Amino acid sequence: MQNSMGARASVWFMLHWMVTCSAVSMGGKKSKPEVEPPLLDKEWQAVPWNAKAEYLQSVSCFEPFKPRNDEKNEDQRVRILLHGPTGHGRSSFINTVETVLRSKTTDRALVDSCGGRSFTKKYTTYKITKEEDGTFYPFVFNDIMGLEKDEGVCEEDIKLAMMGHVKDGYTFSPHSTLSRDDPYYNTNPSLNDKVHVLVCVVCADKVHLLDEDVMKKMRKVRLDASDMGIPQMAILTKIDEACPEVDADLRNVYKSKYVKKQNWDPKPLLVMIWLRGLRSMQNSMGARASVWFMLHWMVTCSAVSMGGFFSKPEVEPPSPPLLDKEWRPVPWNAKGEYLQFVRGFEPFQPHNDERNEDQHIRILLLGPVCHGKSSFINSVNSILQDRVTGRTLAVASGTTFTTKYTTYKITKGARGTFYPFVFNDIMGLEKNEGVREDDIKLAMMGHVKDGYTFNPHSTLPTDDPHYNTNPSLSDKVHVLVCVVSADKINLMDDDAVKRMRTVRLAASDMGIPQMAILTNIDVACPEVKANLRNVYKSKYVKEKMELLSESLGIPLNCIFPVKNYHSEIAPNDDLEMLILMALKQMLNQGEDFVNDCKCT
Repeated sequence: MQNSMGARASVWFMLHWMVTCSAVSMGGKKSKPEVEPPLLDKEWQAVPWNAKAEYLQSVSCFEPFKPRNDEKNEDQRVRILLHGPTGHGRSSFINTVETVLRSKTTDRALVDSCGGRSFTKKYTTYKITKEEDGTFYPFVFNDIMGLEKDEGVCEEDIKLAMMGHVKDGYTFSPHSTLSRDDPYYNTNPSLNDKVHVLVCVVCADKVHLLDEDVMKKMRKVRLDASDMGIPQMAILTKIDEACPEVDADLRNVYKSKYVKKQNWDPKPLLVMIWLRGLRSMQNSMGARASVWFMLHWMVTCSAVSMGGFFSKPEVEPPSPPLLDKEWRPVPWNAKGEYLQFVRGFEPFQPHNDERNEDQHIRILLLGPVCHGKSSFINSVNSILQDRVTGRTLAVASGTTFTTKYTTYKITKGARGTFYPFVFNDIMGLEKNEGVREDDIKLAMMGHVKDGYTFNPHSTLPTDDPHYNTNPSLSDKVHVLVCVVSADKINLMDDDAVKRMRTVRLAASDMGIPQMAILTNIDVACPEVKANLRNVYKSKYVKEKMELLSESLGIPLNCIFPVKNYHSEIAPNDDLEMLILMALKQMLNQGEDFVNDCKCT
């Protein structure tokens, strides 16, 4: 072994390391190395930070050229196809663009923050509504099934999509390509049907983890797009979590040496977008990224050992429970504005609803037993009635109290009128005795009539009098809300989590938007109990929201922490503000879903 070159090299490396460390501990000239500043003196790529309005105006006024040879004579729009590995932020980017243009948080492109297998199964075109006149922007996004090693979208299907042969709604199969005789095959695509820009979406903290097979597929798609003359771009997501300086101030993005070299740290939380050329991104994948990461780790370790070879590490004091400022700003003094929005809310009346009934947004609450579903309905009712009420019966412990499918309307002003949204409470999720997933799916499709008594051992049959054979749009669920208690999230049964994710996937297949509310935040966190305004400063509550996001796959911006009315007998403005924020998001998402149904 002593004669082997590898062993001799290893011994040399160890001796060199010992000498270096001893020099450090003796206060030698290597004991105080110069630390390179993390930021450049100026941006290496200038960003007009104060020109947001100008860019927004450019997008708002954008009108693509109308070609003469478009035989269908339809309005021209730019079609942008997003592709990339699963869980790298394609759907989140679409949601972010829509949020910017509509000045309200939207989540029509359903996101699975857990990663893993692809959440997007169907070829879907996302149009963005112009708020001022109800028309659409002249560009659309197409989301596609993610690239995975064995189960992802076939490259041939991406190629067909770029050529305009794939119709909206086609369900991708990892094992077969769209055939010409399939009803979703577009035999005569117009220029509008074809893809005009191909955008590759890759997450900064996962670039060096990309499978070689996935990389090969991405290159193949690029070559196909190049052969068709389709321009290509790339989006590198989650740069804020890759660089502390960017996390502290996003304007440091083009000053950060860390970002410029594409150095990343594997702990993504927020969606921040950075655009770079595809070629430069590909060159940094694989070996270069791995080598840099190892060098970075060595430097970090050597910095720790500079106190001496056998020095005792300093014990850091315990971290304070509260952040210095809210990580999600809350307009605490805007309760009146939010209340006015809810009281003036009128959802869109679709033309294709044959029964011509007044449209309402149907919100289905789902979650484990005793996590606060009924209490949330009571709290919303209390806010809108301006007094603490308890219409839905809530249970503090034990097995599920809700056994029947019940629709709760909230009285509005004059007797006999109601707010244009309803809540549906459903039997809780228990390991053996809770509601069946198939019954929840039937409820989402509008097949379950009010008053149906759930049976944990059997699903509602089609010949039951409570089975609705011809549900209208009003009968269907428009928003699915998962309700989980902050003080019980760590105790949730794996089976309950699995069932909730199954229901989420079913809702996704139906296009139903999804949210979550984290209840009992005051019980879980003493600082929030002392002052409810600490909710978005509390590190504990933030950790529980992140845990819920990871467990259920619901994005962090779709999770709202709330405190329900429980022991209070008088209104509480801060409590109501948190609930109104969550309710406004439910109504916005529900209205978007109804509008989308009208367009299909």
